[in-house]
Amino acid sequence: MKTAVLISSLFLSTSLVCEAHVRALPDLDRDGIPNVSDPDIDNDGLLNGSDANVDGGLATSGVLKGRFVGDRFNNDDPRERDIDGDGLLDNAANELDIDGDGL
Repeated sequence: MKTAVLISSLFLSTSLVCEAHVRALPDLDRDGIPNVSDPDIDNDGLLNGSDANVDGGLATSGVLKGRFVGDRFNNDDPRERDIDGDGLLDNAANELDIDGDGL
């Protein structure tokens, strides 16, 4: 009987432990700045506002220096859906900044 109570107590105490899962925001170039607010999402040295492919390019610095990151679709390509990775489709009415440059 004591064993059953002990097992039940252990099960109950472990099932009540909650873990907080924080979902990290996408950071394509791994520079620590989430895409949604990164002025150069792919770290190719071109600011998002003047980059024909905001989320794809050859990283010029950081942990991915010298590697191509992201996609190879220009911003106006129909396959491009969410350039800044904020979860809002680029053509959505509530998407106010498709490239994450803050403008």
